[in-house]
Amino acid sequence: MQWGDTLSGDIFDRQTIGKLLRRLQRKVGDECLAEDSLQAAYARLVERQSRETIINPEGFLVKVATNIAIDERRRERTRRLHNQADDGSVDNYQNFQFQDEVLAGQERLIRVSRALARLPARSRDIFLMHRLAGYKYSEIALRYGITTSAVEKQIAKVVLILTDDLVDIK
Repeated sequence: MQWGDTLSGDIFDRQTIGKLLRRLQRKVGDECLAEDSLQAAYARLVERQSRETIINPEGFLVKVATNIAIDERRRERTRRLHNQADDGSVDNYQNFQFQDEVLAGQERLIRVSRALARLPARSRDIFLMHRLAGYKYSEIALRYGITTSAVEKQIAKVVLILTDDLVDIK
């Protein structure tokens, strides 16, 4: 029996599990790492769902599994770095790693900016007022002449849209 069999009937069917695994394999480029990461992400999903409702379990699994895979790759790089420390290549490796992280951060920023630009202007403004400017829901509602509930719904809608658009950011 494969580990995916234990997921069948719980939250996902075998087809969905296969789709998630293939998607993750494309992202991380390693079948074993993808499987291990997906298993660990599923365990976190089950644990988290005991405390709260996960609106998009598939998106949650992909994002968490991707992060787990990234963390594992970083740990592996660190292990290799410690093994290579005797040959003096540590400084060059750290400089390269820093530049790589800066470039990845710049790419994430560009993708987030593009995703925000695709949003309806009012939804984007409400979201940015809350997340960046720190306005309370009630202040935003007063400014736009809408209810606090409407503000909550707009922000939740934007978060879902951004999550779907940006789920594969590393």
